[in-house]
Amino acid sequence: MKSLFLLGLAAAAVALLCGTALAHDRWHHHHVRADVHREVHEAMREARQAVHEAQREAAHASREARIAARDAYRDTVRDAVRDARRAIRDAAREVRQAVRDASRSW
Repeated sequence: MKSLFLLGLAAAAVALLCGTALAHDRWHHHHVRADVHREVHEAMREARQAVHEAQREAAHASREARIAARDAYRDTVRDAVRDARRAIRDAAREVRQAVRDASRSW
């Protein structure tokens, strides 16, 4: 009877220890999964931030390029207009000089 009781007690102790070990494994597995989930979530957040920052920088660079192109076009047009005005002024000066010379020779 005593040995049967000890055998039952030993079986209960083994069952309790096995259950505790399984519970500990489940708890550890749960925390590992939670840590991995947190790391994946953080990596995705960083990736979204990187994409957003890259899009913002690309938009800024595009805007700067458009402004530079517009300014270059304006400078080119301004230079062409200035050169045309100089040519007209020089031509008018030559015409006046020619008229002056012609009137003096009469």
